[in-house]
Amino acid sequence: EIKQNMQAVREEMKTGTPRNLQGTLSNLNAPAKTFTLSAEGGMSYSVSLTSSAQILQKNWATLDFSKVQNGDTVRVWGPVASSTVSASVFRDLSI
Repeated sequence: EIKQNMQAVREEMKTGTPRNLQGTLSNLNAPAKTFTLSAEGGMSYSVSLTSSAQILQKNWATLDFSKVQNGDTVRVWGPVASSTVSASVFRDLSI
C-alpha cells in the first residue's frame, strides 16, 4: 500500500509540475493564443498561453504573436494536466 501511494504521489507531481515541451505548432488560433503542439516522441498537447505569457523568438527577443505560423517549431513551458498545457513561456524557434 505504501509503495502504491508513493507511486501515485510521484505521478501526481509529474502532472502538476511545469515542464518544458518542444515540437511543431498546428491548429493555431492567434486571437485566443491557443494551438496544438505535436511534441517529440509523438505526444500532442492542447496549449493555451496565459495572459501574462512571455512570447519570444529563438534569440530570446520579444515576439509579436501574430507572426507565429502553423508548422513553426516552438518550445513552451508550463504545467501539464493530461494533454493540456497552460504555458507562461512561449518561444518560437523558427523565428
